[in-house]
Amino acid sequence: MSSEWSLVKALKKGVAFHHGAVPRYIQTEIIDSFNNQEIDIIVCTTTITEGVNTSAKNVILYSNVLGKKDKPLTGFEVKNIKGRAGRFRVHFIGRVFYFHETFENDKDVILVDYYDKDELSSEEVIQIDKEDLNDENLETRKNTEELLHKNKIPFSLIKQNKYIPIHKQIALINFLRSKPIYLQLAYFKGNRPERQQLDEIFNLTREYLFNDRDFNDKSFIYWELSRLLKYYIYHNPSIKQIITEQKYSKSVDSKIRSAFKLITHYFEFAFPRYFRAFENIYNFVYNEYYNRIESGGISLKYIITLLEFGFVNENEIALKEAGLPNDIVKKVSGKFSDCNSLEQVRIKYRLNPNIINNLTLFEQKMFRKYI
Repeated sequence: MSSEWSLVKALKKGVAFHHGAVPRYIQTEIIDSFNNQEIDIIVCTTTITEGVNTSAKNVILYSNVLGKKDKPLTGFEVKNIKGRAGRFRVHFIGRVFYFHETFENDKDVILVDYYDKDELSSEEVIQIDKEDLNDENLETRKNTEELLHKNKIPFSLIKQNKYIPIHKQIALINFLRSKPIYLQLAYFKGNRPERQQLDEIFNLTREYLFNDRDFNDKSFIYWELSRLLKYYIYHNPSIKQIITEQKYSKSVDSKIRSAFKLITHYFEFAFPRYFRAFENIYNFVYNEYYNRIESGGISLKYIITLLEFGFVNENEIALKEAGLPNDIVKKVSGKFSDCNSLEQVRIKYRLNPNIINNLTLFEQKMFRKYI
């Protein structure tokens, strides 16, 4: 990443930090190093309480709210945090220190949205079988179906884009219907659009499908997101190169945080959702406009796969899904180019452990841990 990253400086003093934006493989190394007594202290968010076991004897709660939202910790969350202290078979007793008063109610109510809420949104009711709906929710479902029928939009189309608000989908459909020139501007053949087509696709996706948080994200203005998207798609950069490209961040730490957010939130999570929905909607209007009986239009599968995994080849995706960082995957992908699954990768490695000798000793250790 960078020798100037504050995590590097902290680790030299036996301290680490752990939060959701840190790549999973670094989180794992931090926890393992802590459990192996190579790190003394971890400063963390509640991510470390979510299914992560450590050998901590002491837990210090320096806040009683969740993140910066001033959302008080629930009794369940407090108990979960306390449960990190004094792990079984490691310490006879654990200690918890509080900087603020916390409340631990005996019982917490966990609501399942689809079944416990009296009033569901239109986006929620279309995901539920009609026979499971009643009263206001059934009326909402009927009104939604009537609206889609009035706009000549298939119910199945809207349902498959379940993460996108219905009114946004309808707005994009009606825009493409009224401005068919954009069907041509965004059209491409093959796996990957040219830059101009990708610009059109991104602009329409942002304008019509982005949620409010992503649309108004001040840490990534839209032309910067567009530039970084194209840089990632067409240049296949390393994590270090992505960090360097964070032009609007000044310090090394802010550049790294920005790069992590870009990858974990936008590339791996948000963009694939938006582009899947755009592909579905575009192809529906395209086929409608050109009176196509057979399926036509565009395919964003290549871009979506590349964003989600950082790779498109089966062996590389298998290595990435196993937990290896992208830079290690790139170094060994050629060695396993004839493998179509993680099991084949493992078998080939067992037959010839020297196949990964191009990795550093630390990278080889990581490879063996995950593979």
